[in-house]
Amino acid sequence: MVTTAGGPHAPLASNLAVLLAEENDATTSGLYVAGPNATPEAIAEGEAWIQKTLDRMREQAAKLRGEAFQAATEEELTFETQVIRANSVLEGIVEAGAESDLVLIGASEESLLDQVIFGTLAENVAILITVLSPLKSVGNEITARVTPNLFDLAVALASGAAGAYAIARKDVAA
Repeated sequence: MVTTAGGPHAPLASNLAVLLAEENDATTSGLYVAGPNATPEAIAEGEAWIQKTLDRMREQAAKLRGEAFQAATEEELTFETQVIRANSVLEGIVEAGAESDLVLIGASEESLLDQVIFGTLAENVAILITVLSPLKSVGNEITARVTPNLFDLAVALASGAAGAYAIARKDVAA
């Protein structure tokens, strides 16, 4: 079973699931977890996410293993779609995963070593800023930024408007 909500790693996880299913004579299914009061439109949206993931998985498979695989996959691919209702995504995955032998939740193309050493770009930037920062303790100014109020919203909107005005007007120095 492969869970998906349109994330970037879902096609690779789907491709891996199909390969494992082929090797072990098993079935593959895609799962989307909708809210407990999901409308028929939300259920249809979940099915559309699974279909988008499958389409991207087929494109990825064609790149990795050639057009012949894609043609064979189109004919032989048995990928069941499953949209369930649950109070939380975790609860839905656990509930649906109880019936599966294997649950894949995304898969990165980076090796484990690369992930451990380099992490993601956001993690690297955060670590770099933390290490280079002269601040060694959290002060009141920083703590206040964690819980913004309406004044902070007003300042942000005014700053954005001033920036947009400066960019739009050639006579205003940037």
